[in-house]
Amino acid sequence: MIIGFTHRHDESGGPGSFQIRISRVLQKRGWQIVYPEDNIRPDVILVIQGSRKIGWLLKCKAKGIKIVQRLNGIHWLYKMRPYSIKMQLMFRYWNINTAFIRRYIANSIVYQSNFSYQWWQRQYGKVNKHETIIYNGVDCQEYKSVISKDAHRLICVEGNLDYNPYAAKIIAAISHNLTSAGLIEKLELYGTISNTTRELLKNSPVIFKGNVAREAMPQAYRNSVLISLDLNPSCPNSVLESLASGCPVIGFDTGALKELVSHESGKIVPYGSNPWKLEKPDIESLSKAGAEVLENHNNYSQAARRSAEINFNLDDMVDNYLKIFGN
Repeated sequence: MIIGFTHRHDESGGPGSFQIRISRVLQKRGWQIVYPEDNIRPDVILVIQGSRKIGWLLKCKAKGIKIVQRLNGIHWLYKMRPYSIKMQLMFRYWNINTAFIRRYIANSIVYQSNFSYQWWQRQYGKVNKHETIIYNGVDCQEYKSVISKDAHRLICVEGNLDYNPYAAKIIAAISHNLTSAGLIEKLELYGTISNTTRELLKNSPVIFKGNVAREAMPQAYRNSVLISLDLNPSCPNSVLESLASGCPVIGFDTGALKELVSHESGKIVPYGSNPWKLEKPDIESLSKAGAEVLENHNNYSQAARRSAEINFNLDDMVDNYLKIFGN
């Protein structure tokens, strides 16, 4: 069988991780991966969010090739933050592009979470075609839970924190509170960190790890607690990777986070205001959640690992996609 993607995987970010993972499993099962420039007719096409290859998709659709679209969220922050006109137009274009494929081109739609499904229904209406929810998956052999006698760590793994006006305040407050309580030594911050954020956190017990290779992340999660600061995420890979690593998760109840993190595998607390308006969150509640999870790390860690094995196993995810592909 041959599966087509509209483009090669991105080197960073959630969509890139997803494409790499599903491609690896499909290739192990004998599938061939192709792209538009290969001029090879695929048996099925998987569109990850949107694509500029509208012409190619329409030609394939006319030939009767099944097209499956995988959707996460909708660009919304450009309405709330001071982006340039060029960036605003770009985000609007991608929303329109993705919605066009959803309504007029795709045969089946896969949403990453119930939150994502409800969001698309509200903003762009229902579509008369097959729709389903398939959570992202993680390789539970690559991401493992390792028992360690070392001190527990608190980590934050985000592609970019600068869109969240309270991210630095949250990190500063929680790192100070938990180090003062003797529960952690420092908070480790992974991802793109702007000079502004670094300056705001210069007096906080924070280690800036920056961007690291995907292959290094399994080690980063071990013996840790993840603080998720993504606002209204559809199904963040960092959360699933954490759970598989036996790394409990704390965060605010926005997006799909509460769908992914049970009360046994972490603590998701009320935001305390309106996250869609980027209002100030209840930082104290999140700090208390971090303390509770760190103090009971072993129990939360075991539950986190079990949750990943049962709910977010990569092979199970691929099996669910194969059902949609018609295999």
